[in-house]
Amino acid sequence: AAAAAIRLGRQLGAKVVIDVQDAWPETFERLAPFGWRWLARLLLAPLRKQARRIFHEADWVTGVCDRYRELVGRPDYHRAYLGIDTSSIPKKTRQDSLSSNRPVQLVYVGNLGRSSDLRTIVRAVEANSDFTLDVAGFGTFDGVSCNRIRFHGFLPAAELQALLQRADIGVVPMADDSWVGLPNKLFDYAAADLKIVSSLTGETAALLKAGRCGEVYRPGDAASLAAAVRKAMRAGGSSRELCEERFDAVRIYREYAGKIAERFGRANGMAGEK
Repeated sequence: AAAAAIRLGRQLGAKVVIDVQDAWPETFERLAPFGWRWLARLLLAPLRKQARRIFHEADWVTGVCDRYRELVGRPDYHRAYLGIDTSSIPKKTRQDSLSSNRPVQLVYVGNLGRSSDLRTIVRAVEANSDFTLDVAGFGTFDGVSCNRIRFHGFLPAAELQALLQRADIGVVPMADDSWVGLPNKLFDYAAADLKIVSSLTGETAALLKAGRCGEVYRPGDAASLAAAVRKAMRAGGSSRELCEERFDAVRIYREYAGKIAERFGRANGMAGEK
């Protein structure tokens, strides 16, 4: 699609901006067993070459996280988070402390595929009787008998927001080799003002630290996840404040449009247009 857009742009004399929302073809490499990823990289070499050509030929390249800058390889790369519109999402009202006599309610929102390590969350909940887990998303997950773990399937927006309002901790169980910089679920959790526990380092970890609203655990380590949950519950920051400051979609897209107008508007006689 990106290659076709560039061809069309050249035919029309239009500027072409490519926005990178996923790492292709790097994401495909994870489908291969670890010992065979060298072969996956070899087989996907033509797609890597095509991606580099697209990034080079586009008039500008933007992306949804800082991590994709190294894939794009352009000094003028611009990061614009996907963000979220918080105007219709209520702020969390319950602020029970960790010492209260109720379970710590964990939530995972997303698909149940290979990019997410749900098994580690399940082990952590099974090993800690004061944890519960709600899972909302597509896919199947077998072998769970713990009655403190509930699978809801895909939920409409209103039901999902109600689930997030009841939760304490949003979990991001993704490995760094997934090439995910900032997963969409991070924005959902932050908009609902949940504390966040993540196995992603880099960009996600830096934002949680800056907002004092979450912790990072070692991928695949259930004990590390449990410790991160308890530490996150004592964190003094607000993920909602972080969301409104960094992830507000209205502000992000207004800035994005302004950057495009600033870069190309004058050349096309559109300077000053909104």
